[in-house]
Amino acid sequence: MLLVARPGIRELTLRELLELAPARFAAVFRGTPVKRLKLPGLLRNACVVAGNVAAHAGAEHELVVLLLRLAVHASPVVRAHAVWAVRRIAGGSAPALLAGAREDEADPAVVAEYGGEGSFR
Repeated sequence: MLLVARPGIRELTLRELLELAPARFAAVFRGTPVKRLKLPGLLRNACVVAGNVAAHAGAEHELVVLLLRLAVHASPVVRAHAVWAVRRIAGGSAPALLAGAREDEADPAVVAEYGGEGSFR
């Protein structure tokens, strides 16, 4: 059957998606349409899922640590969505959690997410 999910993909957890390295992404998604999305696109989508499934869970939620790592990712799209997700999950604790990443941020879209003015809500 053409649309059967591949076992390696089906078992991936959200945590594993947020931790995907380029080599693992290439290996797992080789020959699939997800490969066209590229790793930053998949990470962006995973950040949105994390922000939605763990909304208002608090700064101690296990996904926050992974999202904080993505808040300094090379891709501004990933950084912006990671910041959005941390703010959505951690609420009032987010500014303190994100302070280190915020210091070096210059991309306007990402900076807007720090201020809560972004469009990913």
